[in-house]
Amino acid sequence: MTRPSPPSMASLGRTPRGWCTATPSPHAARSRISAGPATGATLRDDSVKPIRINHSFPATVECTRQRSSPCMEPGRRPRSRRVAAPRSCARSIVCTTLERPFTRSARFACGWVGRDPQPGLSLLLLAEGKVDASLASLGRALVEETSSNLARGRLLPAFVEISLKARDVDLARKAADELESIAATYDTPTLHAAADTARGEVLLAAGDAKAAARILRSGVKRWQDVEAPYEAARARVLLGQAIAIQGDQEGAGLELEAARAAFERLGASSDVSNVDTYILEREADSRSTNAGRATKTFLFTDIVKSTNLIEAIGDDSWLDLLRWHDQTLRWLFAEHGGAEMDHAGDGFFVAFDDPAAAVSCAVAIQTKLAEHRRMHGFAPQVRVGVHATSASKAGGSYRGKGVHEAARIGSAAEAGEILASRGTLDAVPGRFAASAPRAVQLKGISEPVEVVAIDWRSRKR
Repeated sequence: MTRPSPPSMASLGRTPRGWCTATPSPHAARSRISAGPATGATLRDDSVKPIRINHSFPATVECTRQRSSPCMEPGRRPRSRRVAAPRSCARSIVCTTLERPFTRSARFACGWVGRDPQPGLSLLLLAEGKVDASLASLGRALVEETSSNLARGRLLPAFVEISLKARDVDLARKAADELESIAATYDTPTLHAAADTARGEVLLAAGDAKAAARILRSGVKRWQDVEAPYEAARARVLLGQAIAIQGDQEGAGLELEAARAAFERLGASSDVSNVDTYILEREADSRSTNAGRATKTFLFTDIVKSTNLIEAIGDDSWLDLLRWHDQTLRWLFAEHGGAEMDHAGDGFFVAFDDPAAAVSCAVAIQTKLAEHRRMHGFAPQVRVGVHATSASKAGGSYRGKGVHEAARIGSAAEAGEILASRGTLDAVPGRFAASAPRAVQLKGISEPVEVVAIDWRSRKR
C-alpha cells in the first residue's frame, strides 16, 4: 500500500472526525492527527485503516470493541503492534458510553503496545471520581511530552478540566495560557476552539461569568464550524451556566436545551443525564423561596504539599492517611453544623450558617491535627480559609465571586494556618485571637482583601 503523504499544517484540526469509516484514502493520515486536541481517538486494524469517531457513540463503541478485541484479553499479548486500543480515547466515549470492563481492557492493550492512552485514561479516572489520580496521570504525561506542541495541545484541554475539578484554578489558568499560545502558533480552527473552551472554563471557575460567556460563545461557534458536535454541546453547557449566573434564565435554558438535544442525538446518555440534573436543580432553585443569593460562611481546606507527601510515603500509606483525614474532618464539620458542598482530592468546601461556627470548626481542625501529631508523631499539614459572604445558590451548592474569594483565601494560607477575611472576624468580636489585618492580592480578584490569621493555639475562643 502506498503511504499517504503527511498532512499540511493548515489541514491540522480542519476535519476533526468522521464516524467509524475505515478507508485507506489520502485523508487517513490526517484523521490520525486531526481528531483534535480535545479527543484524538484513533484505532488501527491490521490493514492500518483508521477508525474515525464522531456520530453515534453506542455504534462507535461497538465498532471500537470489534476492532480492538484481539488485543484486549488480559494475559494475552497483542498479535501485532498495529492492533491497538485507542491511542487517546475520545472524551465523548470515555465519559459517556464505555462500560468499565471494556475500558480496563483498553488500558491493558495500550500498555502492551507502548502507547500512552492520554488524555483518555485521565478522563476515565476523572469519570470514576479519582481526581488526584487523574491529575497526577495527565500531569506526568505533560511533563514527559516535550517533543511536540501539537501533542501537548491534545492533552491541555483535559488538563484544564481536571485541574478545575481539583479546584486548582491557577494550574488550569496556566494550562489555558499554554493552549492559547499553541493555538496562536499553529492557527487551526480546532486548536482555537479548544483554547476558547478552556479559557471559558477557567473564567467561569474564577467567577467572571460575563467574560466566560463571551469567550464560550466563540468556542461553540468554532466547534460548530469544524463539525465537532460533542465538543460544541459541551461548550454550550458551560455557556448556559455562565448565562444563568448572570441572571438570564431564559437564555441559559435555550443553550442547555440545545446541548441536551445534541447529546441525545449522539447517544451520549451520561451527558444527557447530567444536563437534565442541572436543569432540574436550576428549576427547583428558581421555584424555591430560598433561591437566589444567600449569606453563608465558607470554609476551604486542603493538605499542603500533598504530592511530595505521596512520593515520600507511597500510594498505599497515602490512601490510608487520606481516609483518616477525610473521616476526621467530616466528623468535625458535622459537629459544628457545616454542610459539605464539595470534596475534590484532599480538599473540602464546606458552608456554615454563621461565622462563629465556621471559625470554631477551623480551630477544631488544627487542634485535632496538632494533638494527633503529638500523640502519634505525624499528621498532615492542612491550611484553612474562612470567608463570610453572599453567594448564588445553584443546584444544592453555592457559586459566584464570594465562593472564589473564599477559595483564594484558603490558598493564601500557610501550612497549619487559618486565614480568614477581616469581615468574618469582625462578625464575631472578641471570640477569637488573631493577627493584625493585612491586605492581600488574591489571584483572580481585582481588589485587595483584608485578612487575619486566627491564633488557634490561643485559649481565647
